[in-house]
Amino acid sequence: MDDDKLFVIWGTREKLLPGFDERAFARSLVPLLDRGDRAGATALWRNWRERAVRVLERKRLPDLMRQHCIEDLSTAVRLELIAIRGSAALGPVPVKPLPTAPQKPSATVFDLTACRRARGAA
Repeated sequence: MDDDKLFVIWGTREKLLPGFDERAFARSLVPLLDRGDRAGATALWRNWRERAVRVLERKRLPDLMRQHCIEDLSTAVRLELIAIRGSAALGPVPVKPLPTAPQKPSATVFDLTACRRARGAA
């Protein structure tokens, strides 16, 4: 097998890092991102990433496999942040207005007495 190629089976990261839930981690990052706390979010992110790297190193995985797992984990967290907040960027996210229902046309009022008179006259 060529050293430049890596074939990864779907779900490999989840099996190698079972204690690293991207949804829970993204939820813990949301308050920091909303406040614009770059230092806090960066520290939390680095700590979490270093823990994941240590777990993968203890499993004696090749460097390429470790790199793939960390990239996959980072992407999963980013996608969760986008799903939760609408953005993975630092700072508050503007609240999107709820879509309004299409406005019904105003009801037309018919003068029934005029219709009856017209019918009687015809």
